[in-house]
Amino acid sequence: MAGRVLITGCSSGIGLDAARRMQQEGWQVVATCRKPGDISARQAEGMECHHLELADPDSVRALVADVLSGGPVDALVNNAAFALPG
Repeated sequence: MAGRVLITGCSSGIGLDAARRMQQEGWQVVATCRKPGDISARQAEGMECHHLELADPDSVRALVADVLSGGPVDALVNNAAFALPG
């Protein structure tokens, strides 16, 4: 039985693919994105989506409070980061 999963970094790439796949498999997806347009797009896909800026401790604290107010989280896919090509 699927549960509730928090997936960080769902604007594109691996995070977005994971969010869509897990949603298809019956998970209640809680996604995070930085840009308002990406948040709206994930919400339009039926996901709960929150703003998260990892460089801002207040943003991280707010996310935790918001997500946990909606109930427990059964799984975490911690994908958010930044790329540093070299």
